[in-house]
Amino acid sequence: MYQLPLYEMLKRMVLKNVVLSIVFIFCIAEISFAQNKNIQPVVNYDSLRMLGNLIQHGENDSTRISANRIFQKQLRSLLQQDAPLPLDSVKNISVLKAPDNSFTLFTWQLPSYEGSYSFFGFIQMFNKKTGKTRIIELLDSTSGINNPEAAKLYADKWYGAVYYKMLTNKKDGKTFYTLLGWKGNNPLTTQKVIEVLFFSDDKIFFGYPLFKTGHVYKNRLIFDFASQATMLLGYEENKKMIVFDHLSAGKKNQDVALVKGPDGTYDGLEFTNGHWELLEDVDVNAGYTPKPEKVKPLKDDEVKRKGEK
Repeated sequence: MYQLPLYEMLKRMVLKNVVLSIVFIFCIAEISFAQNKNIQPVVNYDSLRMLGNLIQHGENDSTRISANRIFQKQLRSLLQQDAPLPLDSVKNISVLKAPDNSFTLFTWQLPSYEGSYSFFGFIQMFNKKTGKTRIIELLDSTSGINNPEAAKLYADKWYGAVYYKMLTNKKDGKTFYTLLGWKGNNPLTTQKVIEVLFFSDDKIFFGYPLFKTGHVYKNRLIFDFASQATMLLGYEENKKMIVFDHLSAGKKNQDVALVKGPDGTYDGLEFTNGHWELLEDVDVNAGYTPKPEKVKPLKDDEVKRKGEK
């Protein structure tokens, strides 16, 4: 009968003990919450850090999924408190506070061992009327969303991503929040996403036709590119413009029709007349204005024919 090498056996025993220790810490923390809600639960930040590391680097999917379940429950408990949350040390989570301080957005990823991703999130809001904190969970429904650039989505049907930038825009008296996000897709391709979040009648919506590309308005923009490549997608505060790499098709792949990557040129989005307007081929060295059209020089015979007219 085959036996694992001693080193591998010890490694698995240590990992198992670490997971059990985290679960134990979590249970003790839950008891301390129930006994005294006024005490700042310092132990929770330590366990969140450890859980975050297991979510990203656990040796198998079972370990990562189990760590993520505990992480979700513990984070929800923390978010229900009124005290500020110093989550800077929890490296696997992105925290974005709305520019108008109306809510805070928390997103993170769960990578599988074979290279796919699931996404998780919470929105934390404080209700001034009731004096209570409201927590809304975001449910990743990527696999069930057809034509995602046109889909109208909700908190329980979310095109999951990890957001790293939030902008505020106004249209017809309504406030919209434009989100820039990263979305691991599979071992071959990665995505960057420009999303819109807004509120209506205390409900959360994702997607709104704020993006004009040519004559078409889209609810969100999604960029697919080769996972080995890096795509720039950021906001230039001085120019009030979203700037991103232009993607061009590269070599064909057996699993995807075309693998795209940055080609050295840039496009931009400028918010004007209540929508984001696409500007193609912007010159990043000249104030983010569209590049002047190149004039093709005339040949001698063309100049002669032009002069005869």
